[in-house]
Amino acid sequence: MINHTRKFDFNCLAWRKKYRSYFEIIASILEALKNGVTVKCSLMKYIGTNSMQLKKYLECLIQMGLVEVDIKNGQIFYKISEKGLEFLRQYYVLLSILLGASNRKSIALPSV
Repeated sequence: MINHTRKFDFNCLAWRKKYRSYFEIIASILEALKNGVTVKCSLMKYIGTNSMQLKKYLECLIQMGLVEVDIKNGQIFYKISEKGLEFLRQYYVLLSILLGASNRKSIALPSV
């Protein structure tokens, strides 16, 4: 008989690892925008990334409708959209679920 459950150790999820995931970077950008950081240079410093990386992420976030662009006096300002705020809320819900599960050390998950 095949065992269709396996133990998953949530300790393998490095929450403070050297390299951040795509979603962690997106959440950092959206959080910065929510906190009032609106220009590209300040965003780079806030989230700890370079200009090329930030440009790539901002283009993607704008295309998805999570970030809005406002141009005033020739300067570009970014702001989080309602869709971006909803993404951030859902991200933190999922993160709290995962962190709660990691506090229980391991759980049984069905095999796929």
